[in-house]
Amino acid sequence: MTPPPDRLDSWKAIAAYLRRDERTVRRWEKTLGLPVRRVPGTRGSSVFAYVEEIESWLKKTQETIPEAMAAPETTTPETVDRPRALERGPAVRWMAAGFAAIVLAVVAWQLMPRASAGPLRFRVTPDAVIAADASATERWRYAFAAGEQAYLPDGLPWSATGDGSTGVVVLLGNRQRPTDKRNLGGLLLSLSGSGELRWQLGLDDQIEIERTTYGPPWMFPNFTSEVQNGSQRIAIAAHHEIWWPGLAVTLDAQGKRTGRFVNAGWIEDVHWMPGNRLLVNGYAEHLGGMLAALDASAMNGHSPAPPGGTFACNGCGTDMPLRYVAFPASELNRVTGSRFNRTRVTIADDRVIARTEEIVMPDQSIVDALYELSPTLEPLRASFSDRYWDLHRSLELEGRIHHNRANCPDRDGPQRMEVWDPNTGWKSVRLPEGPVR
Repeated sequence: MTPPPDRLDSWKAIAAYLRRDERTVRRWEKTLGLPVRRVPGTRGSSVFAYVEEIESWLKKTQETIPEAMAAPETTTPETVDRPRALERGPAVRWMAAGFAAIVLAVVAWQLMPRASAGPLRFRVTPDAVIAADASATERWRYAFAAGEQAYLPDGLPWSATGDGSTGVVVLLGNRQRPTDKRNLGGLLLSLSGSGELRWQLGLDDQIEIERTTYGPPWMFPNFTSEVQNGSQRIAIAAHHEIWWPGLAVTLDAQGKRTGRFVNAGWIEDVHWMPGNRLLVNGYAEHLGGMLAALDASAMNGHSPAPPGGTFACNGCGTDMPLRYVAFPASELNRVTGSRFNRTRVTIADDRVIARTEEIVMPDQSIVDALYELSPTLEPLRASFSDRYWDLHRSLELEGRIHHNRANCPDRDGPQRMEVWDPNTGWKSVRLPEGPVR
């Protein structure tokens, strides 16, 4: 077998070397820091990578986050064309492109009465959920409501655990009415092993904050499901179609709501954690990227008011987070006028890796910062990515930044994060120096 070249000169070559499809490789570059380089003088579509750097990254990632390198699912959603984005202002179009696309996620129910027809695999199209058996013969089809359409997102995973014969839960991040392009919001559906609707849930919550009411449609960017003490439980991440409020909602196996947390900023992901905790991430209005640990048995409340600010949420309840962390916008985020530095999260056995997307470049590559925290959200270390320092150099040459990396106050990584807990309120915490493992 001919050994691979020292340099891989396309997404296709990189994907072939890693034995993954191009979509997975692009996602790894955005979420896990796969060392892909852009050809100077291009708009970003021309890329290359060095085998030595990829091998070093593989070794580190397999050691620190082995679950991120798991083999891909054998069944993937059908690829379809997206409906055209809504005709709105530039900022809203950007938000719609990033968040209003449908997230389709499928989780098989472990506790429902089992159907006798054998293992199932699922596809989700803009119009229906389709179940097929191991021979690819269609067994049933559940059609979505007439006059509504879902999109399939790029690079967002979905999974069907077990054999699927016990039933399935499907999350539609948003639905759109093709006749007028109106967003209808997210929807969670529970289907039986034979394709019958057990229950469905959308959100029509009205949130009143500082005499302003925010209502539907609510988008569902993600959800998580697990079995605890023999019972299924679900958590949904939700955010307003345009404005800043976000929600985390918990449900039982029958689709009954068991809790709600209101955040001053979009919530984009939810994660079940040991100790009956729910971890949520996204961003915090006026603060930056956010990460919060919630007590799942006391979820009738809201995020803490930012230092010096107000957050009068009428009817939100009094339950507060166990811990709430905000990552201030970086120097590059401020210099470029980027709106968000929202947080993405990877959970390992003994730590939480929080990645703030400081800037989204025109080619959709991410300039980011990485924070490593304990499971209780105590800071361990933080650093900026190589792409951060590449852009820092470019802005320096343009005269928009007036110091080099050696003289940058953040040369050793982000310096602090803002932390709130019920005992101390807000405090600024100095971050240990050193790159994230």
